[in-house]
Amino acid sequence: MKRKIIMILLCGVLLVGMTGCGSKNSENSGETKNAPKNSLATKVKIGDYVAYNTGEKNTYTSKAEKTGYSKDQVFETTGNEKWRVLNILDDGSVELILEGSVGTKYDKGLYLKGINGYNNAIEELNNISKIYGNGEHAKSSRCPKEEDINKLIDLDTIVNHYQNEFESDIDTSGSREQTFENIYKLVNKFYGMEKTFGDEKLVINSKFTWSSGMNSFGFETVVTDPIKLSILKSGEHEIWLANQQIAYSENPMMGWSGYNKQISYFYMNQFSSYKGADMVTVTASLDGANVNRTVEVENDGYLKPIVTLDASTKCSGGDGSSDNPYTLK
Repeated sequence: MKRKIIMILLCGVLLVGMTGCGSKNSENSGETKNAPKNSLATKVKIGDYVAYNTGEKNTYTSKAEKTGYSKDQVFETTGNEKWRVLNILDDGSVELILEGSVGTKYDKGLYLKGINGYNNAIEELNNISKIYGNGEHAKSSRCPKEEDINKLIDLDTIVNHYQNEFESDIDTSGSREQTFENIYKLVNKFYGMEKTFGDEKLVINSKFTWSSGMNSFGFETVVTDPIKLSILKSGEHEIWLANQQIAYSENPMMGWSGYNKQISYFYMNQFSSYKGADMVTVTASLDGANVNRTVEVENDGYLKPIVTLDASTKCSGGDGSSDNPYTLK
């Protein structure tokens, strides 16, 4: 009887050694209380590499009439993309995010321009990202949003940062998302206000304007975990986020006001943080009654898609490192 028990234990040890899929043990581990037994979600942690394959030559053409750009822009998968764990969902699904960034088939950023670019940006960014969700075990794919990046930020660190800067308390009694909303309201005096320009009523929802200082905190300041920080790295490229925002500015002394319709993006360098890329810039009288000028603006950025793997996905090997990513079955 004792011999049988010993043999079973040894087999268990050998199985872990052969597959490389041991149980996770890290502060970057996600919640897996509802994950299927022995699923990928029970093995991986945030930042791990996963050998997910998108397949080759999945393509999407972003049409000029959608983006406002002068020509169509073609995106195509190579099957050589590298993926890392971004998040582990309660149901056991695992969100992967692309390492680095991707551009068009010809390695250019996605150009968006003017009102068409602004109105269609989220749809186009998600449509492009969908071609990366055709691989085995994937159930969906999309463009990241500000809210996805916020999950990597140390909430206590950013709260302390702005409480000290503005010498004002921030209510942290609600959810993580509500705490971020409270931060935005503190540092951006126009956030959430309704403004009228001619016949158009707009709610100012830009979180990251020059006046707010939210565009300059630097991810290095508020993401203290080096693994999480490395997930954000994207080379030299700005990364589009699937968020529209409206930024407001005014100059009472000069008697003018204005707004910018923007698409959010982020980048990683010495002064890395969120930004807003202008699509439409409007200037008006201080009270907004008379619109003086409307300008359509062109900007480009790269993509960093998120792929969600089905909760039933299992690990077949690897150790989660860049050289030996977890393989799937």
